[in-house]
Amino acid sequence: MKKSKKQESDIRPADLKSRVLELSPDPIVIMQDHVFKYVSPAFFKIFGYTQKDIDAGLSIHDMIVPEYIDKAVERSNKRVAGVEMDSHFRATAKTKNGDLLFCESTAVKVNYQGKPAILSIVRDITRMQFTEMKLEETTKNLSKQRKQLQQKNTALQEILTQIESDKIRLRKQISKNIDQQVKPVVAHLKKHASSSQLRYLEILEDAIKDISVEHGVQRKIDLSSLSPRQVEICSMIRNGMPSKEIADFLGVSVRTVEVHRNNIRKKLGITGKDANLVTFLTQDDKNITT
Repeated sequence: MKKSKKQESDIRPADLKSRVLELSPDPIVIMQDHVFKYVSPAFFKIFGYTQKDIDAGLSIHDMIVPEYIDKAVERSNKRVAGVEMDSHFRATAKTKNGDLLFCESTAVKVNYQGKPAILSIVRDITRMQFTEMKLEETTKNLSKQRKQLQQKNTALQEILTQIESDKIRLRKQISKNIDQQVKPVVAHLKKHASSSQLRYLEILEDAIKDISVEHGVQRKIDLSSLSPRQVEICSMIRNGMPSKEIADFLGVSVRTVEVHRNNIRKKLGITGKDANLVTFLTQDDKNITT
């Protein structure tokens, strides 16, 4: 009489336990007195030992490296004695060919063949441990780099602070020199100057006002793109001199002055705009005090 499919698929509890042990990817071991009494097939696959090694009395002393063996023995003894402790333990173990694997075991106390024993599930966490070590190393390096960057930022800030302090000191020194050496001379010249000379001295005073940094004020208009002659004409325009007066003062034609004015407008970017050149050049004069 043939068995039914249901009867063929039935499995006894004992067979089920055996099948679980065989299929487990992690080694399952039973130890008594630190000697392996039973190991699952995964143990042979991962660590390279054979059943003959088990029958010959392979123990944790043969596998656990010296750095961890004392702790492993101590925990095993305490567990057999019934002392409660964390079931997880990490240690470095040797394969049969000498390779080192970092392993984590989860152990409980059991009875095996009528005697106390330790049942453990062993996981090879070498790759995970390597990843953790790399992550820790990377974290330390990042922390070190962050501290170095903070130190550099602090040093840079100190340098910038010193530069700003030097700039302030230089401004004060320049203003002091202008007040003590230049302005008195200009004031004296104005007392004895002709009308034409007086006009030129007024332009000179305006130029002095531009370079004086007594109040830390800088003009909004950048004249660096202009030629020296065009800067000179700008000073005259800012002082209210019309083109004819500028031409007479410089000894050139009015046409030449007008050409300069057009070129100045182009360089300052006000070509084709409604902005008056005089208004444009004097727009920030009200912010400068003498």
